[in-house]
Amino acid sequence: MPDLIVVPAGSRVFLEVPLLVSEGFNAPLEALEVRLTSPLVGSAPDQVSYTYRPDLSTLDRLVLVLEGPDPNEVWTYLAFPARLEVKLSSKVRQREFTLAAAPCLAGCGR
Repeated sequence: MPDLIVVPAGSRVFLEVPLLVSEGFNAPLEALEVRLTSPLVGSAPDQVSYTYRPDLSTLDRLVLVLEGPDPNEVWTYLAFPARLEVKLSSKVRQREFTLAAAPCLAGCGR
């Protein structure tokens, strides 16, 4: 997983995260609790939203769909620390990175 993930305004980004599973892992991917936290993540028009997609994930990678903010709300490059947390029962793994939103420069109807 890269240290910087950029989500352009008005776009959809499929983020594939390598998954290291223990030998004998047999839980369904739907059992994983996946949480992405950052000041940039939320449901406001100027934030990035995300959805964990177990149907697109495999035993060696998780797939998250990141939806960029409204193009009319982002006029400059924004970057904040982010944390991805994957939990199964009492086991938790975390990965920190930088999440950024970039303005839409062309083709977004502005």
